[in-house]
Amino acid sequence: MTGSFARWIRNIFQQSHATHKTRPIRHQRPRQQLWCEHLEDRVTPATINLVGNELQLTYTAVNEFVTLSNNGTNIVASGAATGSFATTGVAKITVTDSSGTAGQSLNISGTTAFSLSGGLNSTGVETVSFNNALTATGTASVSVTAPQNIFVSKNLTGGSGGVSLVGQGTAALNTRGVTVQSGAIVSATGTGAVNVTGTGGASSANSNYGVWVTGTGSAITSSGGDVTVTGIGGGTGTTSGGNYGVFVTSGGLVSAGGSGTVGVTGTGGATGGSSNSGVYVTGAGSAITSSGGNVSVEGTGGGAAGTTSGGNYGVFVTSGGLVSAGGNGDVSVTGTAGSKGTGNNNIGVSVGGVSSGVPATIASSGGNVTVEGTGGGTGTTSFGNFGVTVSSGGLVSAGVNGTVSVTGTGGAGGGNSNYGVYVVGVTSGIPATITSSGGNVSVEGTGGGAAGTTSAANYGVIVASGGLVSAGDSGTVGVTGIGGSKGTGSSNYGVYITGVTSGIPAAITSSGGNVTVAGTGGGAAGTTSAANYGVIVASGGLVSAGGSGTVGVTGTGGSSGTGNSNYGVYVTSAGSKITSSGGNVSVEGTGGGAAGTASALNHGVFVASGGVVSAGGSGSVDVTGTGGSSTTGASNYGVLVNGFQTVGVDTF
Repeated sequence: MTGSFARWIRNIFQQSHATHKTRPIRHQRPRQQLWCEHLEDRVTPATINLVGNELQLTYTAVNEFVTLSNNGTNIVASGAATGSFATTGVAKITVTDSSGTAGQSLNISGTTAFSLSGGLNSTGVETVSFNNALTATGTASVSVTAPQNIFVSKNLTGGSGGVSLVGQGTAALNTRGVTVQSGAIVSATGTGAVNVTGTGGASSANSNYGVWVTGTGSAITSSGGDVTVTGIGGGTGTTSGGNYGVFVTSGGLVSAGGSGTVGVTGTGGATGGSSNSGVYVTGAGSAITSSGGNVSVEGTGGGAAGTTSGGNYGVFVTSGGLVSAGGNGDVSVTGTAGSKGTGNNNIGVSVGGVSSGVPATIASSGGNVTVEGTGGGTGTTSFGNFGVTVSSGGLVSAGVNGTVSVTGTGGAGGGNSNYGVYVVGVTSGIPATITSSGGNVSVEGTGGGAAGTTSAANYGVIVASGGLVSAGDSGTVGVTGIGGSKGTGSSNYGVYITGVTSGIPAAITSSGGNVTVAGTGGGAAGTTSAANYGVIVASGGLVSAGGSGTVGVTGTGGSSGTGNSNYGVYVTSAGSKITSSGGNVSVEGTGGGAAGTASALNHGVFVASGGVVSAGGSGSVDVTGTGGSSTTGASNYGVLVNGFQTVGVDTF
């Protein structure tokens, strides 16, 4: 052996006989690898089960979409949940979202209508679409609350338990809260109530309506229960506009059968764009009405502070649109225009426009009609913010012996022409009209304007360019106007009747009842505001009474400003008349102007340039005037007729 090999053998021998302890050799088991399976962020998918006769659909994750389709034999679920269930075995459908996540959708579809004796209840699913008819029978109800929106494109009918639809518009999407379209009808049988509430999406785009009823045959109605529709326009930012609270268009209908009442409430979107109306009814055949119950419409215009938002009407009925009540039902329309934006034409209630020979109308068949409007606007330049306007052939009327009451307050914009009530224009031979078939008619207006501005021409009531205020049969007519008293500008008339269009004069008249007109001029205290007439009849305007009806006109010139020519009653220009067919005529005027000032030419009654005060038949004429009470001003005549003057208190 070589030396190296011998040493190797010796070392092995010595190690095997060593006296010290050695560690035992550890035989390790093969390691088990722990696997972490990647589930692709999945959770349990939506589930659908038939429990008894109740079909239960539960959403569990974001963006799940499910269609329930009825083919007449089976109800088939497809999409995130699948299954097939005999149609005859399903009496009720319940839909829930256990996850609270977004983007979920439910589509009701198929070739055979759903008929459910236990009804339908859906909560938490963002978008619910009815593309197949569904009826809850007996006492069952339909209840859907969708965090985003609801589409109804086929008939949806609740039993006597009613219908409740709520579309909440929570996400920043360009959506409508509840849409009823394509001739679909939302209704309930028996005395079941129908309640629809919608909020437009919080998108920066336009047209985020709260509730939208559109298309011929599309309707929210009842068989006899009450119907309530509430809409809030959505949108966000400084440019989003056209966000109506409730929008009824293109032949859409909101109504109630039997003695059911109708209540519609709308609020325009609080955005910086314009035309965010509370309630908007437009187009021939588009209507909010009843078969015999009362109808109430309340709208508030939108807009946002710090923007030029304008045209935000409270209630806007136009182009043949209709708000009415059948039978003896009363009609109440209340509109408050948007008051946050500095833009113009924020009108409380607007009724105007003719479509296919049909005028925009607020009317009753026999009940009373009440219209109240408050103009909006803000800032130093906002103008044209009327309380109530009836224009371009628009009509406000009451049938049989129903009364009509119209009250308007001009907006607080610092610009001009913030009228309380404005009746103006003739379209297709149809004058803008406030009237009755036989009941009394009352119109009251207060001009607006803003303190600390030069706001002017804020009339209380103006009837212009063929506009008409009248009463049928023996109904009386009362018109009261107060000119704006906040701005420093002039010409804030109480009542103004002026102009002829298509041969039709602007008129306040009756068929046989008495007519009373009372006006008080405005103007701000401590300013040079002038020419604030109490009542002015000009440019062919007419105040009259038919039959044996009497006429009484009382005017008081503005008494706050130090300016001149604040006449009590002013009748001027050829064709302008205060007259009767046979009853007595009384005209009483008091000149204005601030006491202790040099305000002058404040005549009590001034008849000039061809103006006429007369009575027909055996009627008498009584004219009484008191000149203005300023201390040092000159020529404050009691009655002045074409240059013939009388001083102090005069009676003709």
